This record gives sequence, C-alpha cells and structure tokens, in this order.
Amino acid sequence: MNSGSYFTKNDTAIIKGFAIMLIVLHNYLHWQDGFGIENESDFLQQNVYTFLHYLYPLRWTETMSAIFAFFGHYGVQLFIFISAYGLTIQMMNASSFNYRNYLLKRLKKLYFLLLFGIIIYQIIFTIHFGELYSLKKTAVKIVLLGTSVSGFSDTYVYKMISGPFWFFGLMVQLYIAFPVLYKIVKKFNIYSIYAATFILISLLYYVDIHTEFNLFGNIFGHLPEIFLGIFFALNKKTKPSFLLFVISIFVYVLSQFYGFVFPFGFIAITLIFLFLIETLKPYLNSFWTNILLYIGKISMILFVVNGVFREFSLFSIKDMQLRGERIFLYLLLLFIVCHFVYKLYDYFYKKLRI
Repeated sequence: MNSGSYFTKNDTAIIKGFAIMLIVLHNYLHWQDGFGIENESDFLQQNVYTFLHYLYPLRWTETMSAIFAFFGHYGVQLFIFISAYGLTIQMMNASSFNYRNYLLKRLKKLYFLLLFGIIIYQIIFTIHFGELYSLKKTAVKIVLLGTSVSGFSDTYVYKMISGPFWFFGLMVQLYIAFPVLYKIVKKFNIYSIYAATFILISLLYYVDIHTEFNLFGNIFGHLPEIFLGIFFALNKKTKPSFLLFVISIFVYVLSQFYGFVFPFGFIAITLIFLFLIETLKPYLNSFWTNILLYIGKISMILFVVNGVFREFSLFSIKDMQLRGERIFLYLLLLFIVCHFVYKLYDYFYKKLRI
C-alpha cells in the first residue's frame, strides 16, 4: 500500500460521488424483471451465471443493466469505508474526547437527515399515490431505524419506509461502536484483527443462513470495511498495493462462486474499487472531476430521494428496452429534484444549527 498522504475533502467527495452513482443506478436497474441478480445479503451462485449470460453477446441495455444491477450495491461499502476514515481523522485531530458529546453531535445530524428524508418521501409519495404513507407505520419504522433494531432481521432490514433507508440503522451502530473499534485498531496488529473478524463473520454467517438474522444489515457484516477505513487513516494510506488488488480480485471471484467465501467478497470489492478510483482519478479532466465533486456533495440527498423517485409510473415500467432508455430521463429529473432538495436541506441545516 502507498503511504504518506490523506484523502483530501475533494478525494472524499469523488469517492462519495462514484459510490452514490453505483447505488442510484443499481436501485433503478435491478428492479427490472430478471435483473435482481445481486448477491447482496444472500448468496446464490446462479446469479453469477445469469450476470455472465447478459455480458455476451453485448446488448447495451441488458449488459449495462446487468453490470449495475450486479455491482452497484457495493457503493455502500465505499460509504462505510469513507465514513470510518473520516471519523478516524476527526478522532485524531480532537484535542480531547467526550463520548456523550461525540455521539450526540453525530446522531443529531443523522436523525435530522433521516427525518428530512422521511418528509421528502411523504411529499413524493403523496404526489404519486394521492395520499400520505401511513403515519402509524412511519412512526414505527422511525423507531426501528433510529434504534437500528431493523438491521438485524431479514423481515425488516430493507422494508424501512424506502429500501435504501436501512443504511441509517447501520450508521447509528457505527457511531455508537466507532470509538471502541478505533482503539482496537490502534492497539492490535491489523492482521490479528482481521483474523478475529473473519472468524466472527464466518460464525455469524452460519447463523444468517439458518435463521432470520441478517448479517449484512448491521455493523457485524461490515467490520472489515470499517477497520480498513480506520487503518488507512491511521497509517496515511489511500490506495491498496497492486498485489493486494490482484489478490482482492481473486477473493471476490471466489466469493461469487462459493458460499463459504461470500462474506469476504465485500472487503475484496472495496479494495478493488479503491485501487481503481485512485488509479484513474489523475486521468479525470476538470469537467468530470467537477461532476463527481458535485454528486458527492449532494450524495446523501440522492440517497434519500432515489428510493421513492424510482416508483413513479414514468420509470417503474416493465418493458426492459424502454426502461433502459428511460434511465437518462430518470437521472436528469432525479438530479434536478435533488439539486433543489439539497438547497432546502442545507438551508434548514444551517438555520437550525444542526
């Protein structure tokens, strides 16, 4: 791995911009009939063969849909990594630490975004369906998300108001546990940490496949990405070595064919994406750099809006060819809406001094 530098704010925004585009395209495209082929919370070997089938012969609609349907959800891993990285930098730069103040500050921001996102969801839902989404169900789901209880069960994890909202519960857990995880990385050898983590994940994955427990809806399934973010920040690393990149490709491929390797594919794809982003970033011209910077800036608004926005009848159509073509209109309108929603969010965020 390289050393001697930190991610700048622009670097972080570019990673977020790349990650949210993966997520937005995945959330839209995997809803097509026959394209729910991602191995996200559950492993199904047939999904890989279905994905490969769409790659050849090349048909732009099917091929591009398959690529983002299969890989797009891994944008979440990049957000987890960069969140842990950012928290580590803040911890390193703090002159003192008070757990209560640390936690309240971050949960206040997170809960504000959650409540703001729910209000926007209700507005868009009402425009589309002509009525509010059940206020009783909304209140229950706010509690489940706010306490992060929803992230432990297959029954609830992806059914919290809007599909992508499950991530809020994971972030609650990350904020609560981070100071302990930070100390672990500072105190112990990273290889020992990963050895213990992989044993824990293997045991929990066994529980996952035999019960309603959802390993990847909560912090336990994402400890490798969190530890990676902390380790990178503590050691001034921004890019995996080429050898680690190659090993990660090997591990990821195995994880898509063999269930016992599946839980380790998430850290592998995180390392792959980080290597590719850092390798290709110097070749971005100013236009694409500015585009990614802006997308990264409004990434959390894109995150809370895209789940409900895709439900409009203009976009939730069955014909794959038409749906594939309509994605350009979808993205255009989504970005226009999110631009103004971000302005509104930023106004209240500053006005209320969140």
